[in-house]
Order: sequence, then structure tokens, then C-alpha cells
Amino acid sequence: MAGEMSKILIIGGTGYLGKFIVGASARSGHPTFALRFLPSEFGLDVDRIHAAEPASSVFALKAHIRRAIEAEGIPYTIVCCNCFAGYFLPTLAQPEPPKEKVTILGDGNPIGFRMIIGSI
Repeated sequence: MAGEMSKILIIGGTGYLGKFIVGASARSGHPTFALRFLPSEFGLDVDRIHAAEPASSVFALKAHIRRAIEAEGIPYTIVCCNCFAGYFLPTLAQPEPPKEKVTILGDGNPIGFRMIIGSI
């Protein structure tokens, strides 16, 4: 079995990072497979999170769906993927950074520095 390549399954193989992992695995000669799925948890396990509204209603619905799947005896795997922070950094978690106005509270000193970004 020496030299035999491992079969690799990459969950989220078409995602932000997964596409690069798939490429690297395939270039290394591994038989590589990608599982297409729609992530919705982003690091939050709805069975273990205590959130305020409106998030708690969304999480309660997801937990209800999980219980229904369990009650029917359907085999399942839940993957609580992490949210990759680099995805949001280019725009500071905004669809488009403000261009007209930036308000800095305080003197701009990095110790205790706070910044509110907004547009006119």
C-alpha cells in the first residue's frame, strides 16, 4: 500500500476557502471529492447558544428542524462551520464602505479607540 493516495472528501469544497483546498488536494494526486452544502450555522450550534431576539427565533426554528429530523430517524450530520473573518475584512463587514463621512469618537488614540463608520 506504500505510495497509495488517500481519497479526500472536502465539505464545502466550492466555498471561500474550500475551492483552494480542493485544488491543492487534486494537484497532489489525491482522488478528491467535494460535497456541496449550504452552511447556515457559522460557528454557532443552535442547541448550545443563548441569544436575544431576533436571533433566538431564527435559532429556535433551526433547532426545531433538527428535532424533526431526529424524530423521523433520518441519518444526518450537522457541521457547525466557522465564519472566516477574512471574508469580511475588505469591507469592514459592510456591503460597501462609507465614502462621504467617517466619525471617530474621542481623540483617535489607539488605547480605548472607538470608531463609528457611517455615511451621509
